[in-house]
Amino acid sequence: RTDHKSICMVLSIEKRTRTDKNTMATLNMWMPADAKMGKKEIRSVIKYLHLKGMTTKEIHKDMVDTLGEDAPSYATVKYWVAAFKRGKDSVEDDPRSGRPRLYYR
Repeated sequence: RTDHKSICMVLSIEKRTRTDKNTMATLNMWMPADAKMGKKEIRSVIKYLHLKGMTTKEIHKDMVDTLGEDAPSYATVKYWVAAFKRGKDSVEDDPRSGRPRLYYR
């Protein structure tokens, strides 16, 4: 399920070109300070920006400029860009073998 904040962010990113700094200011206005993106949303943005032809460094800088301390690490961006270059289509985690973790609350 995608919420309104995520939709606004993706729509703003789709309008952005590499040289359009005003759109980034618009994007920052749409995202409240407490807005958090999930893993799949972050991976989707990485995939989208990669498909637009941005480099790993450009994608990471863009996300840091937009998300601040909530941005993924450079290593995470690098991992996912490499995965998409290898042909991975999904933003889902690959299945893992073994017993699932138990969570106690």
